[in-house]
Parts: sequence; C-alpha cells; structure tokens
Amino acid sequence: MAFGMARQPLVLRDGFKVTRRAEWRPRGGGGDNRTGVGPRSSSSPSSSSSFQAKVPVVDALCALFPEHYETRRQAKNDCRKKLVMVNGRVTRCAGCVDVGDEVVVVVRETIATDVSAHLPDSAKKVLRTLKVKHEDDHLAVIVKPQGFGTASAGGGYDNANAFLPHLLKPTGASTEESRGAMHRPRPCHRLDKATGGLLVCAKTSRAMEAICDDFRDRKVRKKYFAVIRGLLPRDAGTLDTPLDGKPSTTEYVVEHKFKRNGEQHAYVTLTPKTGRNQQIRRHLAGAGCPIVGDRIRCPGAKEEGGEMLLWACKVGFRHPITGEQIELESDPPEHFYIAK
Repeated sequence: MAFGMARQPLVLRDGFKVTRRAEWRPRGGGGDNRTGVGPRSSSSPSSSSSFQAKVPVVDALCALFPEHYETRRQAKNDCRKKLVMVNGRVTRCAGCVDVGDEVVVVVRETIATDVSAHLPDSAKKVLRTLKVKHEDDHLAVIVKPQGFGTASAGGGYDNANAFLPHLLKPTGASTEESRGAMHRPRPCHRLDKATGGLLVCAKTSRAMEAICDDFRDRKVRKKYFAVIRGLLPRDAGTLDTPLDGKPSTTEYVVEHKFKRNGEQHAYVTLTPKTGRNQQIRRHLAGAGCPIVGDRIRCPGAKEEGGEMLLWACKVGFRHPITGEQIELESDPPEHFYIAK
C-alpha cells in the first residue's frame, strides 16, 4: 500500500478501506461518552446545541472503529503510518474530526509485495548471505551481520530493515488474529552496527506492539558473547555502574581465559538486565576490559582494524499470539575464536 502527497487519493495493494461518517451524539445518548462521537445512526438527534465540537482524530477513531482500535495507541500508530484519511486527505495524530467528516481507515490483510522491485546486484549478494532462524505468520528472527545497520533513514541497502520484505514471506495471519499486517516487516529492537547476531522482527501490528512492550519491560531474555582484553575481577559477577544517570546492570560469566600477544584475554557471556545505550561495551570498558575491536574504547583497535567481537548469541521470549516460549541461539562467526 502506498500514499502520494496528502492531496492525492489513497492507493491500495493488500488491504481494504473502511469508511464512516462522523456524527455527534449528546452525552449519555449512545456512542462514545468520552468523545461524543459515533457512527451515523438514524436515531441520532438533530439538535446542534446538544452536540460536541471537534475532537482529536485519535479519539474519533476509537469511537467510530471500535472493532479495529482497542486502545488510543493503536489509533495513533495507524495515523503515523498514514493509514487514516479525513475528507480525502491523509491525517496525522494532531488532526481533528468534525461533524459530517468522512473518515477512511485502511485495514491491512497481508504484507504488500512488489514483484517489480529491483535489487542491485550488490544487494542481491547480501540478501543471499542473510539467515532466518525462525519465521511464522507474525514474527521472524534473523541473523544480522556485523558492520550492517539495523535500520537507516537513508533508504539504501546497508541495513537489515531494507532487506526484510525480500527475505521474509508475507504473513498469512487473518486480520482478526493479527489486527492487520504491516506494510512491511520491521525490527522490534536495535543492534549496534558493529554488533552481529539475533534480531527479532515483526510482521503484524499485534506482534510488533507486544514484542516492543516486552523489550521495554525487560521480559525478553538476551545473551551476548564477547571477546575482551583484560581480566574481570571474578569468573562470574555483575557490572552495575550507572549509565546516563540511570541504574544499569549487566551480568557476566567468564567462559575461557587465554593470552594473546602477551596480553590477557577472555571469552565472556553477558546478560544485560537493563537497556542503556551501548551498555555492554561501556560496562566492560569501565571495568578495564574493553571488547576487542571496539574502536571507541579499546586502545589500538582503530589502527588494527577488524570487527568488534560482540555477538547477540541467544534470545528468548513468549510468542505474542500462541504463547509459546521461543528460545533461539546463533553461534558467533569463526573469527571470534582468536585463542591460540
């Protein structure tokens, strides 16, 4: 599904339009008592003095389309995705709906696929290297390569998000089950460009909302593998230096110690309990044990070149639709194992 400028008509691919006209009702007389807005009804009173003035489009959507919007957040998301039109023009969250306005909502049934889409030869080569660890009608988990962004505003093929429509199958979930497929699958979280490993992606609106909520509430179980320079004080412990003025916790286990070029190194598995920006990298550097290849915090890494040796090796979460516990693993690439 695609949109042109706000003045141009809506263009549908894999969805259908639902159109309703706003007609205000007096408070206490049916419809939505909070906003006073409801679908047109032959029993609606005609006295304009008993009707409410303009209401925010988000409130109007919840009242006019209760079968599609259980929460205001869902309505806001559709406005941000340009799936809502008022009187033939795409509206945003800050818009309003007045008496007699025609409101159109696009309900997606499947992910749109453009068979004419052209990938450059260089992008096709990258696509063949991407791996899918898990996929169903609602979500997928892929392996993001190192040096490859999670998403980009530039529109190029230097990030995982750009390849998802080509890599994953269209969803077969029903509209009732999924609350509508998204225009394209999207990542539910981010991995640093220099960090590779498991990346969770959503294919339906319901999955996206639920998984993002679980990441925010720290219900998703994540584990990382890193190669560090130096020795941590214990073989297992916790790094809890506050970051950005907020409590921050990373649990670690030293898996193997070794010397390389006369310096102590170690393989470490880490479990972040909070989600600060570059938390693992900052905690390890603060403990005097930077990750090998971290060009910001590991002395000499920039001159040596090479990849930063941090990998998202495990992820676990509850499937937002089936309730199944999903546990996935991805072994780091061979170049991580630098012990001689």
